[in-house]
Amino acid sequence: MNVTKKMAAVLATATLALGLTACGDGSETETVTETAPATTVTTDKDANTTARDNDKDDDKDDASESSAAAASSDEAPSITIDGKQVSGTFTPVHCTLDTDDGQQELNIDAGDKSDKAERDELEVEITDPEGTPRLTGLSVERANDKEFELTDAQENAATVTKDGSTWTITGEGHYDDDESTAIPFDVKVSCPA
Repeated sequence: MNVTKKMAAVLATATLALGLTACGDGSETETVTETAPATTVTTDKDANTTARDNDKDDDKDDASESSAAAASSDEAPSITIDGKQVSGTFTPVHCTLDTDDGQQELNIDAGDKSDKAERDELEVEITDPEGTPRLTGLSVERANDKEFELTDAQENAATVTKDGSTWTITGEGHYDDDESTAIPFDVKVSCPA
């Protein structure tokens, strides 16, 4: 090794040591770990394969781990709001089993997730689906219509049951930001195994 390379190595080592000393106070060590969001790969009727990012909020500080369980179906969910069947195109249905903050979470997304201006979407989040399932998110969005959603209290009061591969969620919600009127709803959606 020649003198120039030795000097460069010594100088780089000294600079690195000085930088670490200046940045650290020696009191605590913090380790930050980030996990990439879950990605679901599905095949539709035309045998086109698509991948989509399931991370709903890039600003969340919590990391989620993805399990390998993901499935899709072309069977449309049944959605009833205020006693009336909701019409729309809520296919395909994508079901993804993830782990969020150490708890299993089933994410059900129904409808075309492309960047089309007009689309119908159903989004459901169920925590602890294999144990005591509880609703932690539900919204129904129709093209050119108001969004039906739930408050935290309405999510906690909702009933979640499973019969085979079909999930039934019942309770009360509201349209957009009008929380003053509680409206009954019933959603039945299948997640193939």
